[in-house]
Amino acid sequence: MGLPIRLVGAVNRNDIIHRTVQQGDFSLSEAVNPTLASAMDIQVPYNMERIFWLLSGSDSQVTRALMEQFERTQSLNLPRDLHSKVSHYPHTTEKGKSAAT
Repeated sequence: MGLPIRLVGAVNRNDIIHRTVQQGDFSLSEAVNPTLASAMDIQVPYNMERIFWLLSGSDSQVTRALMEQFERTQSLNLPRDLHSKVSHYPHTTEKGKSAAT
Protein backbone atom coordinates (compact mmCIF):
# COMPACT_ATOMS: atom_id res chain seq x y z
CA MET A 1 0.00 0.00 0.00
CA GLY A 2 3.05 2.24 0.04
CA LEU A 3 2.99 2.87 3.77
CA PRO A 4 6.34 4.05 5.09
CA ILE A 5 7.79 1.38 7.34
CA ARG A 6 10.94 1.89 9.35
CA LEU A 7 12.79 -0.95 11.04
CA VAL A 8 14.09 0.08 14.45
CA GLY A 9 16.58 -2.12 16.30
CA ALA A 10 16.67 -1.88 20.07
CA VAL A 11 19.91 -2.90 21.74
CA ASN A 12 21.40 -2.76 25.18
CA ARG A 13 24.99 -2.20 26.31
CA ASN A 14 26.02 -5.29 24.38
CA ASP A 15 25.82 -3.40 21.12
CA ILE A 16 27.15 -5.68 18.37
CA ILE A 17 24.10 -4.99 16.19
CA HIS A 18 24.38 -1.22 16.62
CA ARG A 19 28.11 -1.31 15.76
CA THR A 20 27.44 -3.50 12.73
CA VAL A 21 24.72 -1.21 11.38
CA GLN A 22 26.51 2.06 12.13
CA GLN A 23 30.16 1.16 11.47
CA GLY A 24 30.23 -2.21 9.72
CA ASP A 25 32.05 -3.61 12.78
CA PHE A 26 30.76 -7.13 13.46
CA SER A 27 33.14 -8.11 16.23
CA LEU A 28 32.98 -9.44 19.73
CA SER A 29 33.17 -7.01 22.62
CA GLU A 30 35.92 -7.48 25.17
CA ALA A 31 33.32 -8.50 27.76
CA VAL A 32 29.61 -9.16 28.03
CA ASN A 33 27.83 -6.70 30.29
CA PRO A 34 25.05 -8.50 32.18
CA THR A 35 21.75 -6.64 31.98
CA LEU A 36 18.13 -7.22 32.90
CA ALA A 37 17.49 -8.23 29.27
CA SER A 38 19.60 -11.39 29.38
CA ALA A 39 18.30 -12.62 26.01
CA MET A 40 19.98 -9.58 24.47
CA ASP A 41 23.27 -10.18 26.31
CA ILE A 42 24.67 -12.15 23.42
CA GLN A 43 27.81 -11.71 21.44
CA VAL A 44 26.70 -13.34 18.19
CA PRO A 45 23.13 -12.58 17.12
CA TYR A 46 21.87 -15.77 15.49
CA ASN A 47 20.10 -13.96 12.66
CA MET A 48 23.05 -11.88 11.38
CA GLU A 49 24.28 -14.70 9.15
CA ARG A 50 20.84 -14.82 7.54
CA ILE A 51 20.83 -11.03 7.10
CA PHE A 52 24.28 -11.14 5.48
CA TRP A 53 23.06 -13.89 3.15
CA LEU A 54 19.89 -12.01 2.14
CA LEU A 55 21.67 -8.70 1.57
CA SER A 56 24.50 -10.33 -0.39
CA GLY A 57 21.96 -11.50 -2.96
CA SER A 58 21.70 -15.00 -1.44
CA ASP A 59 25.40 -15.54 -2.11
CA SER A 60 26.25 -18.46 0.15
CA GLN A 61 29.97 -18.36 -0.73
CA VAL A 62 30.30 -14.74 0.38
CA THR A 63 28.30 -15.43 3.52
CA ARG A 64 30.35 -18.52 4.35
CA ALA A 65 33.62 -16.62 3.87
CA LEU A 66 32.43 -13.80 6.14
CA MET A 67 31.25 -16.15 8.88
CA GLU A 68 34.40 -18.30 8.69
CA GLN A 69 36.54 -15.20 9.07
CA PHE A 70 34.43 -14.15 12.04
CA GLU A 71 34.81 -17.58 13.65
CA ARG A 72 38.60 -17.49 13.20
CA THR A 73 39.24 -13.91 14.30
CA GLN A 74 36.07 -13.03 16.25
CA SER A 75 36.13 -9.79 14.28
CA LEU A 76 34.77 -8.76 10.92
CA ASN A 77 34.66 -5.48 9.05
CA LEU A 78 31.86 -5.77 6.53
CA PRO A 79 32.71 -5.14 2.90
CA ARG A 80 31.62 -1.63 1.89
CA ASP A 81 28.78 -2.77 -0.38
CA LEU A 82 27.33 -5.10 2.26
CA HIS A 83 27.66 -2.49 5.01
CA SER A 84 25.84 -0.01 2.79
CA LYS A 85 22.91 -2.43 2.49
CA VAL A 86 22.96 -3.37 6.20
CA SER A 87 22.93 0.27 7.28
CA HIS A 88 20.25 1.31 4.78
CA TYR A 89 17.28 -0.44 6.38
CA PRO A 90 17.30 -0.28 10.18
CA HIS A 91 17.64 2.70 12.43
CA THR A 92 19.69 2.20 15.58
CA THR A 93 20.71 4.64 18.22
CA GLU A 94 23.00 4.34 21.18
CA LYS A 95 21.53 5.46 24.48
CA GLY A 96 23.73 5.73 27.57
CA LYS A 97 25.91 2.67 27.80
CA SER A 98 25.87 3.02 31.56
CA ALA A 99 22.12 2.39 31.70
CA ALA A 100 20.95 -1.07 32.79
CA THR A 101 18.59 -1.54 29.85
